[in-house]
Amino acid sequence: MKKNLLKLSASLAVISKVVLATMLLGMGIWSCDKKENEQEITLVAPENNATFNLSTTNEITFTWNRAEGVAAYTLRFSESATEVVTSNVKKELGDITSYVLTAQEAEQMMSLYTNVPPGQTGDIYWTVTGGDAQTQVRKFSVTRLPVAEDAYLNVSTHNMAFQASGGAQTVTIVSNTAWTANITQEGSWLSVAPQNGNGNGTITITAQSNPTNVARPASVILSGTGIESPETISATQAATGGGPGTDMLGTWYLKKAEQIEGFGPAKVNTEYLAEESFTLSEGGVFAGEIIKMVNSWNDNAGEITKTWTYEGSLFTYMESGNTLTYRATPSASELVFEIGQAGQVGYGKAVYTKTANTAPAFPRTITPYTGDESIFIGAWVMKQTESCEAEPDYSNPKWANVYFNVNDNLMTLTVNANHTFSMIQGSDSVSGTWSFNAATGTLTITQSGKDGTSNMVIDATSTASSFVWVEREDDTHGHFYSKTTLTKKN
Repeated sequence: MKKNLLKLSASLAVISKVVLATMLLGMGIWSCDKKENEQEITLVAPENNATFNLSTTNEITFTWNRAEGVAAYTLRFSESATEVVTSNVKKELGDITSYVLTAQEAEQMMSLYTNVPPGQTGDIYWTVTGGDAQTQVRKFSVTRLPVAEDAYLNVSTHNMAFQASGGAQTVTIVSNTAWTANITQEGSWLSVAPQNGNGNGTITITAQSNPTNVARPASVILSGTGIESPETISATQAATGGGPGTDMLGTWYLKKAEQIEGFGPAKVNTEYLAEESFTLSEGGVFAGEIIKMVNSWNDNAGEITKTWTYEGSLFTYMESGNTLTYRATPSASELVFEIGQAGQVGYGKAVYTKTANTAPAFPRTITPYTGDESIFIGAWVMKQTESCEAEPDYSNPKWANVYFNVNDNLMTLTVNANHTFSMIQGSDSVSGTWSFNAATGTLTITQSGKDGTSNMVIDATSTASSFVWVEREDDTHGHFYSKTTLTKKN
């Protein structure tokens, strides 16, 4: 009886184990066929919920423990914790257990695979997979690089004037880059501090006293990293006693003007050979005071009076609601006004003297060409024009010379062998016929175009490379003379 009970107890124990195993299998807790070498890939660094700012972080290092039986590892990234294990944003690494992700790689990954805008922070999930090994998932936060700004550098003023006694003035700098301040060679009487900086700041420009009777100029040039066009601060200092001295007083006669037109490459030089003048009144030239300029000519409205402000070597006056500033350079014999930058469109220069000018003989002439007319055949482009206008009595002529950039082809004249021609100037074009009288050097052009047909008689001289014509007009309305030089078109 006892033996039978023992056998029954053993049988029940076996049955209990089978039932328990069946229950565990059904619950997925225990498996009788688990591989002996199956392990988990353990993530080591970075720690879960680590944070990184790509503006200050050069790299992010990922490490994990080696799992038995795994010969190649894949580092994966995703915005989703549930999708990271199968993410295609990955690094196939082989049999290594660490990887260094540079800040540039991290920024590129954030840019391409996330919706996080520049400068903002987002979460990234990462894991390492390999073979059949189980894996873990961790999260880290990344702050992206901000949008790169273009370099800029601005100053609060571009002009400053100092009294003869000297002094100091402050300039505000608004910038996002490194900058340097340098004084031009003629500015030994100036100093600047600090001479360099980074970003917003101020500089102090200091002038020594001026012991001379001559006003003096100088410039402070501010250049910066990534800045193509430096900022220039033009400084002037009055002479001892204020202003450039009594040489500025009295009547000045306009001798010559020069300007560069805004509509094209032409450079205009004009000689005003009449008594056009202005007068600076007594006691009005000292720094910061008001002086009166009275022009001697009239513009159908009587005498013109302009009120100027003079400080250092800068004259400022109002004209048609606009404030114009000229640089004035005085000497004992000349007064030169300039505005704008020499060589650039908008530049102007006027030279005055204390001696009234005398008009030359009028008009100017050339020697006619009396050779073979075949030399005119071909295409010609405008090189230079010279003109003179005058009142009916010839007492007030003005000469103007205009030099053109031939490459811009402002005018093209094509003279054909069959005694026809065509001319294009700007948007206008004319054509017609021509004849040449070798005995008198007279080229007669009959134009036909949008304005009908007209005759123009031209005295012409020519060489193999140059072609000159002269026009004259003389009637009760005034006198006009012009000479145009063309050169062979390549």
